Amino acid sequence: ASVTLVIALVATYVFNLNRYLPMLCCIGTTLAGFVLSFFVGDYTNDNRAYIVKKKLKTGVPIELFGLLAVAAYGLAYTAIANGLQDAKLFIQQDMLKTVSVDVTVTIVGTIYFLSRCARLFSNMAFVHLYSRLRLKTGIFLICFETIAFGSMLLGIFITFLPIKILVMGAGYVMMVFCFDPIWHFTQQIFVIYAPKEQHQTLFSLMGMAY
Repeated sequence: ASVTLVIALVATYVFNLNRYLPMLCCIGTTLAGFVLSFFVGDYTNDNRAYIVKKKLKTGVPIELFGLLAVAAYGLAYTAIANGLQDAKLFIQQDMLKTVSVDVTVTIVGTIYFLSRCARLFSNMAFVHLYSRLRLKTGIFLICFETIAFGSMLLGIFITFLPIKILVMGAGYVMMVFCFDPIWHFTQQIFVIYAPKEQHQTLFSLMGMAY
């Protein structure tokens, strides 16, 4: 979250200097990551054969629990990811009709930077939020995400551009706020209710769900 916050702060300035620089920077960092991946080693020495439990502590079959949890996680993550993509397109499309490309990039970059600040804050606040709400954290995240989508849909029908940007920008920031807490909450559910030997499998399924 901290890295994306810095990128959001710098990207707009770099784009205004040269519109191809952000793309070249992305290509360079991708190639660097590809090269560094060859030097990553697995230091896991645990070769024990785990005994697979068929049911959770609550009596729910582990297969059913994993399927429902991963499906809910994948649905929420996909909804947020698609919502963020559509939000940027709607904002950019409406702004380009009245203002220049440079102004559009500056405003969108500002919204993106604020969303990364919200993401960083949500990561820091999740521990305190979960300690107070426990399993009700999921309800809070669903309600917050619903409000975010409502703001985005409301902004589509607003014709006055400044208010439109504020409403849709607020929805965008709120959606990013929910992004990481949903991941952490799902992991926490697995840790509490799934047997220890199933954690790595469930976490791998989370990575495949989105």
